[in-house]
Amino acid sequence: MENERRNLSLHDGSVGVGGLYNEVKINDNSKIDGDINCILLKCSDGSTINGNIEAQDVCINDGSYVAGNISSKDIKIKDSSRVNGRIKTITAKINDSSKVYGDINAEDTIIRDGTIIDGNVTSKTIHAHDGSKITGNVKGEEIKINDSVKIGKDCECEKFTGSDSFQIGGLLNAEEISITLDGNCSIKEIGGNNISVRIPKNLNSMSVFGIGIIRANIGIGYLTADTIEGDTIYLENTNAKIVRGSNITIGNNCSIGRVEYKENFTAVKKAIVIEQLKID
Repeated sequence: MENERRNLSLHDGSVGVGGLYNEVKINDNSKIDGDINCILLKCSDGSTINGNIEAQDVCINDGSYVAGNISSKDIKIKDSSRVNGRIKTITAKINDSSKVYGDINAEDTIIRDGTIIDGNVTSKTIHAHDGSKITGNVKGEEIKINDSVKIGKDCECEKFTGSDSFQIGGLLNAEEISITLDGNCSIKEIGGNNISVRIPKNLNSMSVFGIGIIRANIGIGYLTADTIEGDTIYLENTNAKIVRGSNITIGNNCSIGRVEYKENFTAVKKAIVIEQLKID
């Protein structure tokens, strides 16, 4: 029963054992050996937990380390802390160059500030930015990435929004894909229903002043991909080997090896399309 739980507080390099607790607070390079079941857990100041954690709220910060799986309703990992284990939670916030060596399963996930996830991330919503890296697959309903994020393998969702510069090492598969090219982006393969790749609106509005001025003062990003396949596709500043779909528009500053279209195909004069073919 809840009223049988007691609190555990460790500091000044103390050592404790796992067990059933109400609140657990561990700091000042202290350590707990064994699995922990509690309501609230705070681990800080370079402390260490060797064991699995089951709690409602978990906060790991100040360079602390957990060797074990974590199950919670809410988890925060920050300040270059590390977790070597799987995470299952409702809300996950991981930042400040922290590292997770394991898979994350959540409903809402925020990853930022140079964080590294060495595993897969599955979450209803995912927002990754500020130079973060996910080495495995990413899967969710709505995914937003920007600011030099790297995804090592596939990215799958219903709605994808990407901006600034980012990399996806495998397939990006989504119903709705919107990419704004504030910097250079690379995606091995893209598949979706509606695919839009554009430079920022402010650059389009300034194009009347000449592309040389834009390049010198602001810079233009480009998307590089092997294959882009969808129903309705609009591309700007894109280099791709193959673009395949029903309704395809190739805009400014594109270089496409081959376009295969079912219904409509349009290309502006500044676009390069080496080969085009209407398919059944």
